[in-house]
Amino acid sequence: MDAILKSIIKRQIPFLIGGTITGSIMAYYYGFLFTIIVNSIMWYVISYLVSKYYYKSKELMIKNISLNMS
Repeated sequence: MDAILKSIIKRQIPFLIGGTITGSIMAYYYGFLFTIIVNSIMWYVISYLVSKYYYKSKELMIKNISLNMS
């Protein structure tokens, strides 16, 4: 369980950092409420796309390698 939690947190660190940076910049120019809504939507879409295309293809590659080794 601990290894799964670490891998999940490791995957989310870039999104947390990116969301914090863009949120700070947007809050300065557009206001707090607008920033929360737009930044949340924007980073949700980015994390969804990365999860769907990058991690799924990586996961399939690992499964194929492990099946070929057995």
